[in-house]
Amino acid sequence: MKKLLLLFAVLTALSIASSVYAVNKLAKPTNLQLEGSGETLTLTWDVVTNADYYTVRLITQDVELVKKWKKTTTTSLNISALVEQGSTYKFKVRACSESNCGKWSKYKQFEVPIVVTEEEEEQPVPVENNNSIICSSDTYNCADFSTQAEAQSVYNTCMAEVGKDIHRLDSDNDDVACESLD
Repeated sequence: MKKLLLLFAVLTALSIASSVYAVNKLAKPTNLQLEGSGETLTLTWDVVTNADYYTVRLITQDVELVKKWKKTTTTSLNISALVEQGSTYKFKVRACSESNCGKWSKYKQFEVPIVVTEEEEEQPVPVENNNSIICSSDTYNCADFSTQAEAQSVYNTCMAEVGKDIHRLDSDNDDVACESLD
């Protein structure tokens, strides 16, 4: 009889513990977004009921950790100073209470937009002197060139300097810039 009472007490305790866990179970954060443009970029997500704080991981496309926030109580984080224009990142979020944490959301991937200032837009295209070609930001487009050879020169210079088509002159990724100018 004592064994039966002991078994009943253990089962009751387990039942209470599992119902408490079910009540305190936190949902995965949803609606992960990158908001803003230019100088202010913000990661956002929807509020999770019963969450006291959130843990957030921001990584590069190559899975290198950029930043981890362990206990943020807001549903938005300014990341402007942490990311580079034209680069791709991912972030995920999980909700936590004082007693437990929920499961991680799926990663949300985003590309940081390239912002061109008015001053950069007004600069002429200097193709005769490779030292004056701007490769640090998206400055040129195909309409800026008279010939495909001029566009190709800028494309080749920037590919050598920064390793990517910063000006988006090669729309079909075949290493031939501004094919419409042929």
